[in-house]
Amino acid sequence: QARVAEGVMPEVDLVRVRLEGELLATARDGARLEAENARLELLRSMGETVLTSDFALEDSPSTAPIPPPPPDLSELLPRAAENRLEIRLAKAAIARAAAQLELEQAQAKPDWDIEAGYKRTEGFNTLLAGVSVPLPFFNRNLGNIAAAGAGIRQAQARLRLEETRITADVTQAVDQLRRRREILERMHQGMLDWAEESCRIALAAYQEGGVDLLRLLEAHRTRSDVRTRHTQTEMEYRIGWVDLETAVGEEL
Repeated sequence: QARVAEGVMPEVDLVRVRLEGELLATARDGARLEAENARLELLRSMGETVLTSDFALEDSPSTAPIPPPPPDLSELLPRAAENRLEIRLAKAAIARAAAQLELEQAQAKPDWDIEAGYKRTEGFNTLLAGVSVPLPFFNRNLGNIAAAGAGIRQAQARLRLEETRITADVTQAVDQLRRRREILERMHQGMLDWAEESCRIALAAYQEGGVDLLRLLEAHRTRSDVRTRHTQTEMEYRIGWVDLETAVGEEL
């Protein structure tokens, strides 16, 4: 306002500066609302009955080191195959189908029943003996045996399907973690410092009258965008770790 009053800055730039201020205030209010909703969602996830957002959260320092890289895929896949409930259920289904097949094969054999006894009727003694054989003689239970064999093949196919799906889940989670870590490394190697340096140069140039105020605001906006992107990428990286732990079935 002072520069406009002195005539060294056009009034249209003052309008733009005010618009920038309103945009920043809107973004700040939106961030506060998102933070409040996130606190309430945290309490609901914890099972709390009193939902109040007036508690503080510990902020991670801006100089926090990059989280470690994910373990090797060859190490994670056997652990996922051992931990995931889907694999255990599929193996149990195979064992059950195998037991059913053994039962049907046992029932295919004729179950002969030998009987013997003694009988006395009106002073006469009688010995009884007999053999009971189920009919028909050649019933080998082929239909049930075939059905049990098909059940084994179906359970084995289900196991292979679950193994393929879990392998895809773990592989995808590891790949996304590595990609996000590469982005974080590039940011730490210069992107964050370049944004800060650009902002300092723009401020010095503006103080010397070398650039207008809008250029300075643009440099500040760029620095804010880079910081926001860095925070979002780090958050996505940590969420990716949770996704990987879910895919493997254990805490890493």
